[in-house]
Amino acid sequence: MDRHVRAAATPRAIVEKVSAERQRTLTNADFRTRMVDLGIVLKGSTPSAFAEVVKSEQTYWAEAIRASDIRLD
Repeated sequence: MDRHVRAAATPRAIVEKVSAERQRTLTNADFRTRMVDLGIVLKGSTPSAFAEVVKSEQTYWAEAIRASDIRLD
């Protein structure tokens, strides 16, 4: 998943270029082997898929906070 957060105003072309480079790195066999040796699980995705995860998490946690009546003092 593309788990890099950027400013909302970042041009789409830059977001896509960074995402493509990250995907290229994630498919490099030597890199993947090193990460697995370190116990790191790699997953690649797209910026739009990550945006959906963030939106889903925001909805989930907003409801959890409301249901728990959590307040900032």
